[in-house]
Amino acid sequence: RGNGNRNRRRRLPQQYVAYTRGSPVFMTTDHACKGNTPEETSPEEGSENSPQENDELDELEAMSRDEEEFMRKPVPYIRQRDDGMIEIPLPFKEERPCFPYNRGKALQRTKTTLENLKRQNPIVFQSSLDKFQKNVETSTPRFVPVPPELRKPQHERAYWISLFTVWQKEKARIVFDAKAPTDGVCLNDKLYQGTDRNNSLRGVLIRFRGHPFAVSADIENMFHQIAVPEEQSTYLRFFWYQDNNPRLPLIEYMSRVHLMGLTSTPAISNLAVRYAARENPPVDGDTWMKEDDIIEPVSYTHLRAHETPEHLVCRLLLE
Repeated sequence: RGNGNRNRRRRLPQQYVAYTRGSPVFMTTDHACKGNTPEETSPEEGSENSPQENDELDELEAMSRDEEEFMRKPVPYIRQRDDGMIEIPLPFKEERPCFPYNRGKALQRTKTTLENLKRQNPIVFQSSLDKFQKNVETSTPRFVPVPPELRKPQHERAYWISLFTVWQKEKARIVFDAKAPTDGVCLNDKLYQGTDRNNSLRGVLIRFRGHPFAVSADIENMFHQIAVPEEQSTYLRFFWYQDNNPRLPLIEYMSRVHLMGLTSTPAISNLAVRYAARENPPVDGDTWMKEDDIIEPVSYTHLRAHETPEHLVCRLLLE
């Protein structure tokens, strides 16, 4: 830690450690790959590689300076709102970023993209409309028309994002092109990318050996379950059809949630899941980073005190 580059913690190339019911089991690559019974040793016998020694066998990488700043920016302001959504601020590198005025450029790009999509691939176009509708008909709309008093923002405190559609798993996904520059500046330039705290495939496979059952789950529309503060929605403006009707003109919308296409969104979503899984979440980024360093990767699948089934699912997704 401490320098600007991403440094890996020192690892032993031929030996891993897995936790099974609280006891460390050292496992060679042959055992892990061939499915043999793991070779058990005591921490004393493997003292050089003991998990108590400098957390050298942690599967997560050390954080760079930018990643540490990402943790310090939003964590103190994370909260669960009255509507149940978790709210996390956009991790801007500066407190109130300024952008070139790009409204006309974003409108023209979006108009051209949607016209081409409608003409060339009507199925994907209709799926895009269906996807958008899901985000506006919820009890807490994710996308809302910009109110009249905010249609002329001042002091460069706004950003308009062009969009496009990708086809994945037989459905359309709307992607917001936050890396499209105007005068050499784009939205992603002003955001911290954040940390990659997803568990490694190696770690997941090893932990499968610790218990008789593996649990897998998915959070529907994950990115759009995480809200942004209302005052930051001005940086998440875009254009779409009025009332989601392609026969009506494009109007200006703003997003109330984190968007696919922002460089920070994957790390923000991971942060939200980890927040939901904790009974007492840390109140600042430094405490959060320390807890992530010492958190044990395996836990049992019974409900903890004061834990709901929803919290259990979030905890299992982390592990």
